Amino acid sequence: MEQVIIPEDHSVENVPIPDAFDPFYSNFRMTDSLPHWLQLQQQIREHLNRLMAGLDSASLVLTESEINVINEKIAVYNENVPNIHLRKALVKPDHVEEAFESWQ
Repeated sequence: MEQVIIPEDHSVENVPIPDAFDPFYSNFRMTDSLPHWLQLQQQIREHLNRLMAGLDSASLVLTESEINVINEKIAVYNENVPNIHLRKALVKPDHVEEAFESWQ
């Protein structure tokens, strides 16, 4: 956390708010890389974004291999998240749009 210097007149108008209100920020700011589960989260989002960008209204058929790659990443993500409430469901071929929305 940054050192807060309070002016001599003890006014707090320009004193920055400490990072205590965002516990993840102060931890991540001091490291060079994100935890594995956050890296996976970004990879899954990027993969789903590419997948949805490649789909048009005429070709809603997804290959099983694309879904399997995403689901493997989601399974590893679910094993590594620090809280059970952050876990996500696997992607099903007929619910790709819902999965895309849940990862945004």
